[in-house]
Amino acid sequence: MTDSHIISIAQIKEFLKVDSAIKFKAVSKKEKYKWIDDVLNRFKYFSLRKKDRGIVRGYIAKMTELSQPQLTRIIAKKKKSGKVFLNSTARHRFPRKYGATDIALLIETDNAHKRLSGPAIKRILKREYEVFGKKEYQNISQISPAHIYNLRGTRQYTSHSQTIKKTNPTKVPIGERRKPNPLKIINFHSDNGSEFINKVVARLLNKLLIQQTKSRVRHCNDNALIECKNGAIVRKHMGYVHIPANFAKVINQFYKEYFNIYLNYHRPCGFPTVIKDKKGKERKIYKPEDYQTPYEKLESLENAKQYLKDNVSFKILDKIAYQKSDNDFAQEMQKAKEKLFKNFKHIPQEMTEFTTFISCSYVD
Repeated sequence: MTDSHIISIAQIKEFLKVDSAIKFKAVSKKEKYKWIDDVLNRFKYFSLRKKDRGIVRGYIAKMTELSQPQLTRIIAKKKKSGKVFLNSTARHRFPRKYGATDIALLIETDNAHKRLSGPAIKRILKREYEVFGKKEYQNISQISPAHIYNLRGTRQYTSHSQTIKKTNPTKVPIGERRKPNPLKIINFHSDNGSEFINKVVARLLNKLLIQQTKSRVRHCNDNALIECKNGAIVRKHMGYVHIPANFAKVINQFYKEYFNIYLNYHRPCGFPTVIKDKKGKERKIYKPEDYQTPYEKLESLENAKQYLKDNVSFKILDKIAYQKSDNDFAQEMQKAKEKLFKNFKHIPQEMTEFTTFISCSYVD
């Protein structure tokens, strides 16, 4: 397109009134920069009034579809060097450290362990290489916990991951967030699940003059037992629906042969380090080395043998712990769980109700 006939600010104003749906495209980026330089020279941009400079900028932005920050940088370059030009040297790019193979290993690990936290997955990747000798994990084992979340956002990961995004929390003005007060059957304490935090329960408790409290944020000890059980077992692995008592035997067998072994020997947990600030206030922090499997933590304790039964030794437990890698056993556990769940297909519809766990405060 030739615009040499446009030589005044008034002509630009008329041109800008044209339907904005019309798009212009340069043959090359080099030609685009050359055209911008010509327009700035033609209208003597730096000698114009502020208002007229804005009109010229609008004209250039419409023709080139450049953003205002980009245009500002180009004009600043023109003012400094007297010419608009395209840099001939390519921008430096750091080499990519974690490729498709590494992301595939991360996907496999996350799918096997149901996507644990970044530091926990980092620990598993490191154990796969250092403890179980899997050389393919050498590169990915060096990844930082923070960068794990970056790789989880790649297209390759999102297209193969089996993890569903967490539900966004919503604020419900029912119940008060505070430490539970164990008075005589006048305090009902629960977690933040909708089975407890709802208008029906609130109306019932108000009628009986019973206070309702719920777990505070970052105070897991308010309701430690129920939170651990719901998070690690009921919600993530065993689901939400009620399971009839006649299935207790096969579930207990699954726990004994697979799930308990997985939790104790192959699933890292965060063991916080307690530090004190200048005022003496205690604060818990989680360092990378604080993530260990429960068995690793037990072994690291001083005089750990005293916690073992008479007929049990660490040599016997090591055979269980290191017979299979974390990922291998997790995948085996998942297959056993799928086989177990096939037995639940014949549960009557009326029995598929939400499982509830209630924590109340009493005084002896």
